[in-house]
Amino acid sequence: MRKRAIKPLPEPEKQTLLEMYRNHSESRMRERAHMVLLSRQGYNVNEICSIVYRTENTVTTWLNAYENKGFLGLYDQPITGRPSRLNQEQLDQIATWLDNSPRKQGYHQSNWTLRLIRHHLWMKFKIQFSLSHLWDIVHKLGFAVIRPRHKTIVPTKEQILEALGKISRHTQRALSGEIRFFYFDETVATMWSTLCCRWARKGTRPEIPMADDHGRLYVFSAANPLSGNVHYHIASSPNKECVLEFLKQMRKRYPADKLVFLIDNARPHKAKIVKQFVKDDGNIELEYLPSYTSLKCNPIERLFKWFRRVVTHNEFYENIIELKNAIRAFFKLVVSLPKRVVSLLRLNLNSFPEIL
Repeated sequence: MRKRAIKPLPEPEKQTLLEMYRNHSESRMRERAHMVLLSRQGYNVNEICSIVYRTENTVTTWLNAYENKGFLGLYDQPITGRPSRLNQEQLDQIATWLDNSPRKQGYHQSNWTLRLIRHHLWMKFKIQFSLSHLWDIVHKLGFAVIRPRHKTIVPTKEQILEALGKISRHTQRALSGEIRFFYFDETVATMWSTLCCRWARKGTRPEIPMADDHGRLYVFSAANPLSGNVHYHIASSPNKECVLEFLKQMRKRYPADKLVFLIDNARPHKAKIVKQFVKDDGNIELEYLPSYTSLKCNPIERLFKWFRRVVTHNEFYENIIELKNAIRAFFKLVVSLPKRVVSLLRLNLNSFPEIL
């Protein structure tokens, strides 16, 4: 039977080992302290092995470690592991990819997946990883799966000044009688109502019905900021054909006047058939706003805000016909209130404090 015992322990060391044995959060540290305490009590290596159910080599290793290094000898030393197959430059490149859309790397999808990252690594570096290992790499680079949020693109000071200049120029032309000037855009009304606060009894929460009907209508509208005249067209799609149809409707309403429409840069507004119609007519002008300025600089958005408040907020429609009738009723109301429309569309420069 092999004899082996730790030299007598000072009382402070004994108390520390007892504390480690009783309270340490890791079981392997409690076990190692137990080995030292048993040896201190006179148990030989084989007896300790039978008590803690470890091999002779394991028990001897930790007893020797304690004698040579004290308490530090019982702790695991850092394990270097296999060197990474990716250098720092390659890791930085992976982080750059993840900061951007995979479309910038030529893929026809908007979000990176582990499988796509693995494929891209193979294509770029000829290195293959398992998905679990790749997850560890991405996590160590500081990335996690996070739901993004929307961010409004704010136009620059120069873009706002350009938009205001166009509005001012065409307003002066309209005042002189040279043209009829309209703010032009479209909005959507869906069968799913938009929600906003409303009066309700305290302690209750109003519920608006929601059917499994995803129908929607698009409302094209043009508003004259000087006369308050408002025109509209209801369509099932916001495509270029509907834009063209509305322009034809406006030409029929004003057969001899020169019409100028202030609109944004949406693709249907700049379609070839739309531009060709304007060119053939010769008496219609489309004034395109600078990018990202429509929401802030096209006052017709205020009309659409009024539209949503009256038509779609907290309202359930049984079918698309009811929704269409509500849209028509709104514009019938608007047509009867030209002074309110003029006030609504009046451009307030105090809303642009950053450029004043």
